[in-house]
Amino acid sequence: RTIQLRNCGNIALALEAVMEDMSQGRFTCEQNLTIPPDSDFALPVTFTCSPSARLTSLQHSLQLSVVPNGPKHLISLQTNVLPNKESIQEFQTSRPVLSFGVIKKADTMSPSREFNNNEAMPSVFPVESDRSLINFFSVSVGTNEEQLITLRNSTSETVCLNMIIRETDNFFLAVPAGSVSTSQLILQPQGTHDVKILYRPTRVGMDKGKLVLKP
Repeated sequence: RTIQLRNCGNIALALEAVMEDMSQGRFTCEQNLTIPPDSDFALPVTFTCSPSARLTSLQHSLQLSVVPNGPKHLISLQTNVLPNKESIQEFQTSRPVLSFGVIKKADTMSPSREFNNNEAMPSVFPVESDRSLINFFSVSVGTNEEQLITLRNSTSETVCLNMIIRETDNFFLAVPAGSVSTSQLILQPQGTHDVKILYRPTRVGMDKGKLVLKP
């Protein structure tokens, strides 16, 4: 990942980067950097996972200190440890990692088919997503950043979904009409559709939200 930094001052800014110690692996980045006046700087950060790391998602901190004896700034980083190389490749491609389903409507089932109380109702489809977690890094207050998720209808039936952003005031669905918190999507049989997620921070810090899909 790359963290975008900016020096808004009129003199060069010297920074020291310090990563916290962790058992899950090791972060590496340039430790001493200088940003010219009124300039941007891209700081690459690499994570190397430990073979003994637990399969989990964790938050970590990168500390940037102004040299010498200046203020300090903490940047939150998140790691997602997956079981093996095959799982990592699956996570990075368009193959589904998150599925949703609905129960088939009564009028679309065969009239000769009856279910007793102990038999499960059949599912019509899963709607599959290529991502289960979206990270937005170093987005400045008052600016926007968009990311895409891809949804796929893996069945031969048309699917209508209601998309709802919850538990946040800073995330939105980007649609032709603008930025909204609810929208509707129709997926054709075996079709895919890209959904734009927009993040617009209003304060410095970390924000979280949920995208809920309802048929």
